[in-house]
Amino acid sequence: MKSLVTVVNPRELETVEESFPDIVDIKNPEEGSLGAPAFGTASKVMEEIPSSVETSIAVGDVPSLPGTVSLAVHGASSLDPDYIKIGLHGPETLEEARKVVQASVDASDGSNLVVAGYADYDRIDSVPVEELPGIAAESGADVVMIDTAVKDGNTLTDHLQVRRIEEFVDEAHDKELLAAVSGSLSVEYVDQLRSTGADIFGVRGSVCSDGKRDTSIDLHRLETFLEKF
Repeated sequence: MKSLVTVVNPRELETVEESFPDIVDIKNPEEGSLGAPAFGTASKVMEEIPSSVETSIAVGDVPSLPGTVSLAVHGASSLDPDYIKIGLHGPETLEEARKVVQASVDASDGSNLVVAGYADYDRIDSVPVEELPGIAAESGADVVMIDTAVKDGNTLTDHLQVRRIEEFVDEAHDKELLAAVSGSLSVEYVDQLRSTGADIFGVRGSVCSDGKRDTSIDLHRLETFLEKF
C-alpha cells in the first residue's frame, strides 16, 4: 500500500521534503474535499518534487459538466502528474457520471485518471460508491477512490463498514483498477484498511497541526504516519 499526502503550497512541500510519502498530492481544501489548486500553485509545487516521487493533482469536486471538467483535467495534465483526481460531486445519475468520467479520461493525456466518489454520497445526492469501479472501467480510467464529501469529523469508516470497503477494493481489482482510500483517516486506520487490499492510503488533516486539514503539515505527525509504510 502506498502513502499519499496532500500539500497545498510550495512552503508546505519544504516540510514534506524531510520525509517524502510515495505520492505527493496537490489540492486546495478550501474548495472542498478534492478542491482544485490554482494552476500557478500546482506548477510551482510540481517543479520542486523529485522525479522519484509520484505526484497527484486534484481538479475539484466536479459538477456534472463534462466539457468544463475535461478542460480542467487537460490543464492539470499539462503539468505531467502521475495521477489526476476528479471527485464525482455533481453527477446524480450513472449516465451523468459516465459522461464526466469519459470526458476526463479523454483529456488526461497520459496521466492516470482517478475517479473519486464519496462514502457519504447520500448526503450530497451523488452516485453510490459501489458504482464507481464499473463506471471507471467502462471509461478507461485507472484508479477508483473513496473519500468523504462533508468534513465534519466523521471518517470513511463512519460511513462505510470495513467489509464494504473491502468489497469495493476487490471489485476494483477484478476490473484491473487500483483502489485508493481517504476520508479524515488517521494513522490508526492504516493497519485496519491495509487488510482491505487498498493500493493507496491518502491523508491530509491527520498529518497537520492539531489534526486539522486547514492548518499546515506537522513534521512529527507526518513521520509518524509514514512509519506505517
